[in-house]
Amino acid sequence: MSRLQQVNSTLQKNIGLIISEKIESPFDFLTTITHVECSSDTKEAKIFISVLPFNKSEDALHFLNEQKREIQRLLGRTLKMQFTPKIQFVIDDTEEFAHKIYNEIDNLDIE
Repeated sequence: MSRLQQVNSTLQKNIGLIISEKIESPFDFLTTITHVECSSDTKEAKIFISVLPFNKSEDALHFLNEQKREIQRLLGRTLKMQFTPKIQFVIDDTEEFAHKIYNEIDNLDIE
């Protein structure tokens, strides 16, 4: 596993723990960190989130962006890196897209 892959994995794990244990989030949605893409210099990281129910994705993204400073601060305390990557939350709509495809397939009238 490359260093960048290790950083991505560590960020995913730590941010997931911070969101689930340290940040008081609304109970009307569930947020999952699907994957992380850190820049090659590890100064920036895109955090891809999946939200259930899907229609709460924008609410969850807004909430996380409001909490970004606190998440960033807590993340800095857990990492053993020279600096903490600047995080950016992005909605990962892969699961929602797959769900729509499955629904379309189910609705096909095959004769």
